[in-house]
Amino acid sequence: MKQKALLLLATVLLTLACFGAPLPTALPTSNSAVTPESVPSVTPQATALPEPLGKLKIAYILDGNVWLWSEATSARQLTTDGDVTQVKISDDGAVIAYQREQSLWAANTDGALPRLLVDVPAYPNPVLPERGAGLTLFLDQFEFQPNTHWVYFATAWGGEKPIIQSRDLHRVNADAPTPQMLLDGDGGTITFSTDGNLLALASLTSIKVIHADGSGLVTALSYPIISATSAYIPQVVWLSDETGFYTVIPDENGEMSKYLFVSAQGGFSAQLAEYEGSIPPIVSPDGLKVAYVKHTVNAEELHIIEASTADTIIASYEDAPLLVPWGWSPDSKRVVFSNAHPMLLLTAGIGIPPSPLTEAISPYSLRWIDAEHFIFFREGNLLIGQMNNPETILIASGFSNQAEPKEYDFVVSP
Repeated sequence: MKQKALLLLATVLLTLACFGAPLPTALPTSNSAVTPESVPSVTPQATALPEPLGKLKIAYILDGNVWLWSEATSARQLTTDGDVTQVKISDDGAVIAYQREQSLWAANTDGALPRLLVDVPAYPNPVLPERGAGLTLFLDQFEFQPNTHWVYFATAWGGEKPIIQSRDLHRVNADAPTPQMLLDGDGGTITFSTDGNLLALASLTSIKVIHADGSGLVTALSYPIISATSAYIPQVVWLSDETGFYTVIPDENGEMSKYLFVSAQGGFSAQLAEYEGSIPPIVSPDGLKVAYVKHTVNAEELHIIEASTADTIIASYEDAPLLVPWGWSPDSKRVVFSNAHPMLLLTAGIGIPPSPLTEAISPYSLRWIDAEHFIFFREGNLLIGQMNNPETILIASGFSNQAEPKEYDFVVSP
């Protein structure tokens, strides 16, 4: 069943990749701030937003360049070299960090002072993996520490693209770029605690916790590699008081899963529930529920299991070819999922029957602003949608219709 679903997903994405792309917009060639006169006509003017979203800022990549949108200023182009691949915005909305090939850069959101934060191949010089001759060092994950301008990053090795995590950890201040190595091993996928004082580092065999200054590394949880998948990294959802986190660990065969609370200090974990379901599970933002899919003889079932062990079927479909949970709404009430096509998303919850979220959505582009509003791509447009409202707000146009990931980040500034 799992192989069938993966084959169908690959077929769908290949079909999407055959769509035509619009002609690129001609842009300047230097990495300097762009004047308002050079903004392409494909970008809409400033749009009034519902009152709760009045301080929303969206950083996005169009034709390989960083753009910033806000209600007050509409869209502003911040870079011009056409080689940006990832983008993040700080919590105060003042700084954008972005990846250019194998380097990490930053710019103020007013377009001033584009600056190199780290040239990854030149810094640091981690140990090459075994049988690593000819591999290249890449920037892997990077994240802003909450409520700061510190950017934490890790590297990975590969040929044309990164495939082997270095499991290192570094940080650099976007206002004063002097990179610091915190770990040369024992790292993993970064998840900051709410206040940013701690980081969880999840890998194939463990979840470790470290203080933001690089001190106090502990192994909070260890587990065997899951043989059913070569790339399962557990999700981490922190408690607001930073005393621990929630996660789900499948057994070695990926058949039975344990829903756990884990102490941040390590050495203590409590099993909240155990269930039979497919990978991957999705933990709710409050940590108190897990959405998962269970395959039965006659149907594919979408379940929610709670920390109290109550298990509820919220959607069931006979012969569903691709029932996949995608995520939760921020209030932990609704699960977003697809049951036939990854572009047609639905929502459901305990006591909330399944219903379409909106019209077609480009795969993996959905992000929630709050419990009612969300951002997504569709047919070359970046849009804001609202629950139970067919109308959308256009943020930007001119994106490729092909199925490659479309990068953006956002913040509701204080």
